[in-house]
Amino acid sequence: MKQTLFTLGLVVLFLVAIASSGFGNPATKIIQEALEQAAKISGKSLTPASKEAAELAMKKAVVAHGDDVVKIVRIGGLETLEQGTKHGDEFWRMCAHCPDAARSLALHADDLLPLARRIGPEVLEIEARTPGMALKIAEHYGDDGLRALMNAPSDDISRLICGAQNADSPKTRELLLEKYKSSKDKAKFLESINWKVVAATGLSAAAITSAYKISDGVEEVIKTTGPSVFPEMTKGMFYLFLCLLTFCAIFLLWVIRPFLKPLVTMLEKKHEPKAKLEAELEAKPEAQPEAQPEAKSEAEPETKPETKPESDSPEVGDT
Repeated sequence: MKQTLFTLGLVVLFLVAIASSGFGNPATKIIQEALEQAAKISGKSLTPASKEAAELAMKKAVVAHGDDVVKIVRIGGLETLEQGTKHGDEFWRMCAHCPDAARSLALHADDLLPLARRIGPEVLEIEARTPGMALKIAEHYGDDGLRALMNAPSDDISRLICGAQNADSPKTRELLLEKYKSSKDKAKFLESINWKVVAATGLSAAAITSAYKISDGVEEVIKTTGPSVFPEMTKGMFYLFLCLLTFCAIFLLWVIRPFLKPLVTMLEKKHEPKAKLEAELEAKPEAQPEAQPEAKSEAEPETKPETKPESDSPEVGDT
């Protein structure tokens, strides 16, 4: 009898040990597997003490918020348990709305939860497609930009963030988003920007405008027809410009024609005294050389009679 009781005691102790270790309890086993996967996601190793604390926290979360907690922890990592304890039901609801964003919420719940409150839980879909981009979009383009890019492809969002980070001014950054939203071919618009140049020297408004024209087919026509059509168009425009310029000149002369004659007359009157003065100055030097020889010729006959009596006076004395 005693031996039988001892055997039953050993069996009971064995069953208790199995139950406490999780064997034979499917829920405990699922929780343990989820925690092991969460530890891999977080890049951490669980000590016996931390494992026990994590199991206890996860069991409480499952009881309070449902079985979705297991899936969320498996995807989001061990940090989900910390954020769930900190933010409570709101955190688990947001994770349940978009489980693929659970990892981002586990790492950035303090920033993403207020963003989700302002714009809506749809913002988490951006995090699910491109982790970390929702916060960057809100930083560079604001809440309105985040709403506009809610359904944008991940590649487009990455390029828009790159453009915003390398824009030469806030207005250029706003122009990039504006042209992206209004472009007929958004992917082609972004492909038309030389991102290597942008990374090296920055993004300018001229580069955005040029890419927008290409995406809408404006500059593409010039490129494809440039060698044949565009030079002829240039010549035609040049000749047309010359014709217009000639016509304008003739028309201007015809308009001011009534004012030309009085103007010419006034200018002639203004220059007439000057012309007379110049004529007088030219005439005076010619009259002076003619007057000097005449004065000398008149003086010569007067001196000759005075010399003759002086030469005849000795002859009279001798007689």
